[in-house]
Amino acid sequence: MTYSSRKSGSSWRRALFALALTSLGAMAFAQAASATHQVPIGASPARISMVPNYQACTGSSTPPINATHGPPLAVPACHSPVPVSGITKMGGSSIGFTRIVVCPAGTTAAFCLPAGGVMPLPDDRITASIVDVQCGPTASPNCAAPGNDYNPNTSGPDWYTTPGSGTAAPLPACFPTLSSSSDCAAGADLTITPQIPGGIAIPAGALTGTAIRISDHYNCGTGGPTCPADPTGPDFDATSIDIAFPIPMDCLPTVSTSTGSTCGANTTANALVPGAVVPGKKADVQIGQVQITDSGLDALRGTSDDKAFAVQGIVNP
Repeated sequence: MTYSSRKSGSSWRRALFALALTSLGAMAFAQAASATHQVPIGASPARISMVPNYQACTGSSTPPINATHGPPLAVPACHSPVPVSGITKMGGSSIGFTRIVVCPAGTTAAFCLPAGGVMPLPDDRITASIVDVQCGPTASPNCAAPGNDYNPNTSGPDWYTTPGSGTAAPLPACFPTLSSSSDCAAGADLTITPQIPGGIAIPAGALTGTAIRISDHYNCGTGGPTCPADPTGPDFDATSIDIAFPIPMDCLPTVSTSTGSTCGANTTANALVPGAVVPGKKADVQIGQVQITDSGLDALRGTSDDKAFAVQGIVNP
């Protein structure tokens, strides 16, 4: 999906992480419709922590298999670890997360009814933050020296005015408006996008990808309502092809010379794609592995040279 930018007067720089959150992490929302497909009573919130992304160790990898992990997990290993991205890296003080909360109509949860903004319900609120995002060893535009703050898009406007913290999201939130799909991507540098294991990307215009797989009651075609589907019409259950759902993140450089940029997102599914969450259609949304992608050698997010520098995981002490 491609998003345009607009001026906001803030000092934020663009960051767009490719989380396999899609775009929307394991979420399902139970609405009024009676489902004929399997749907749990609920699946929210989804909170994903981020770790550095290293290349797989295989018989054909570089470096090759040349070591053995310690027991009891005494499996073949490759020395030394090689990051997937040479453009971007997580610094030594980095911490990051992506959080998705399903907000049904009628909810009283404060997170779904934030002060200072309008969030029509139902919707899925998406927040994310990662700190100490640095330039890697591979030079790219606006990221010439390793260890510098990662902030490739220095020419565009920014949406966020207050950075996140790695445990809290940036502010202000970007809620649905007529132009929110461009507002929320203003100043974006990284992309969050999930990857479903074994997913097949079938050409579907800007939605081509393997981030999410939707099984719901909002479909039309043979044996059901004529197309296009009517959000107020009869139920027709189906599973969609796997599609993309990129989430833009904005980066703010720090004044410290020892830590990198702080990057984040604070938005909703309907702000990014108006009408993505429909009431009463009982949808199970399968989310792939959440990833955060850099902007590649061309410093443009969403192009084919972007690499996932951070993925969901845990860190053992």
